[in-house]
Amino acid sequence: MRGIITDRRLLARAVANIQPGFLQALGDLVDAVRLWRGARGPLSAGDLMRTDVFTVRADEPIIHAIRLMMQRQVKRLVVVDGAGRLQGVVDRQTLLQWLAEASSRDWGVRTNGSHRTTT
Repeated sequence: MRGIITDRRLLARAVANIQPGFLQALGDLVDAVRLWRGARGPLSAGDLMRTDVFTVRADEPIIHAIRLMMQRQVKRLVVVDGAGRLQGVVDRQTLLQWLAEASSRDWGVRTNGSHRTTT
């Protein structure tokens, strides 16, 4: 694996060029990136991906992933096996869902819509 494309990276590139004609601006963005990288031909996924990807091993405790995301201020981590092969992605939403379910089981707290009650 060489990198990852994030929504933040795409939006950061697009925001600088947004005008009333969004599709035109998007086309201008693609052209600008193409010129920026000094290449001819269609823009590739590799042109937009991040290469500073943070990873966590699939067998590591969840708390390690949470701490790494907080320290590095990232929204997602790439999950790899012991050989560094891609296994998947874990994101903040997934971790928050896991924490909510764990709190229900372990602390006797259940969520009821927007209200929190104890059992």
